[in-house]
Amino acid sequence: MNLKDIVDRVKAITDYNPSVTTYDDQIKSIIIDHYLELCSRSKWLFLQQDATITVYADYTTGTAGVTNASREGTGSGTAWDSTMEGQTFIHSSVEYKIAEVVNATNLTLVDAFAGSSGAGQSYTIRFDSYILPNDVIDVLYFTSRDDDRGKLPHIDGRTDASYHLDRDQTGDPTVWIAAGMEFIDAPPETLTLAAGPPGGSLIDGSVYRYRYTVLHR
Repeated sequence: MNLKDIVDRVKAITDYNPSVTTYDDQIKSIIIDHYLELCSRSKWLFLQQDATITVYADYTTGTAGVTNASREGTGSGTAWDSTMEGQTFIHSSVEYKIAEVVNATNLTLVDAFAGSSGAGQSYTIRFDSYILPNDVIDVLYFTSRDDDRGKLPHIDGRTDASYHLDRDQTGDPTVWIAAGMEFIDAPPETLTLAAGPPGGSLIDGSVYRYRYTVLHR
């Protein structure tokens, strides 16, 4: 039975069967709301599905060229691809998030490179997060099949922060943590001159504090 069948049955029970789109939409909305409420009450087996996620080892192939105060990185002998977007680019023990992989030899960092400029240098791309399928509502657990570790327990971000947990550098997973918002827009670098408050004005040469809203994306 699909959604249309349920709508038709509702019309038959209520003995009200107008061919009005808005009426059908209201019925569908009510059905969907109750469906979501029902699904959220328990981890129903018929709603569960197993999926395979490919994990990647640290990528160190080739060399990278970076420039101080620039967000651009250039590779030599590299095969960078879109799976590396959002992952961690490590250079001289400093970590940067990758905003975009332009092609196999060019990428863009979220923040400008703060180290010394140079070409042909060693680097590491570390895969810290993975995109789940679009239809995933809630992750029940992860299971490591290769070494028969079984189910890996989940801890939330607050628990992670309270225990000051760090990434397990041994590559031996013990828990999984849901990622939070990673990219935020920085405050504007160039400020627009603001009008002074009633009865006064901003004083030239003075320092003022300002408040801004962080936009998550």
